[in-house]
Amino acid sequence: MMFSKEEVKSNLLGCFETMLFMKGGTDRFMVSKSATLRSFYIPLLMFPFLVAIYLTKSTGVELPILIILLAIKVAAPLALYMLIVNQFCKKLDLEEHFYRFAIAYNWFEIPMLVLYLPIIFAAFYGGIDHPQIQSYTIFCLLVGYMFTGYIAYKTLNISWELGVLLGVVAMAVFDNTHKLFDYLNIL
Repeated sequence: MMFSKEEVKSNLLGCFETMLFMKGGTDRFMVSKSATLRSFYIPLLMFPFLVAIYLTKSTGVELPILIILLAIKVAAPLALYMLIVNQFCKKLDLEEHFYRFAIAYNWFEIPMLVLYLPIIFAAFYGGIDHPQIQSYTIFCLLVGYMFTGYIAYKTLNISWELGVLLGVVAMAVFDNTHKLFDYLNIL
């Protein structure tokens, strides 16, 4: 079994409370090495939505190649960011908090998917022009980076300034990785 009922309930409640900036929200995430590894299933479960969005575009790429390229486009920055945060934790002697950060970060993909649903519906059904979609996408990205910083601040027990730094690092890693894909004309 991937996740127990209690784990799903506790982690979703943790996501909800974290979105409301409640004090104990990040403490609800069940922490263990196996729970950390299982939490990486969450981005994997969100992957079909990304594939669906790209299928609405006329990319001219066959489906198996599209899936492989999108997997690389998603996995590479995630792996790089987790490696950076892991090294950050080692340098500051915070290794015991890294698992909670990784779990909270991965589970937070679910509320972020809810924020992105209007974009997904717009991609399928139209009705929203490009500038509106672009503005809302930027809003969603900024909200995601803000919560990344907040999750880092709460789970790693660091100052809010260092939490903001890790949010900015996330923005730099993900944005520059996507720019590299654009520069190489991959998707």
